[in-house]
Amino acid sequence: MTSTVSRWFGLSAGLRLFQIRRPSGWVYAAFVIDVLSRMVVGRQVSTSLCTDLPLDASEVP
Repeated sequence: MTSTVSRWFGLSAGLRLFQIRRPSGWVYAAFVIDVLSRMVVGRQVSTSLCTDLPLDASEVP
C-alpha cells in the first residue's frame, strides 16, 4: 500500500493541513502547533475536507 503525503497549505502559523493520497481515496489531516514550543497540541484526521476539521483539531487534547 502506497501513500502520497503532501502539505496542502498552512492557514496560519499554528495550523497545518495535509492531504494524503491513499488507494481508497484522499485523507485529510489537520495539526495545531504551539508556535513557541513547536509541539503538536491538537490533531484530527478525516476522509472529507470540511470547515469543522481545523476546529476539531483544536479541541483534541
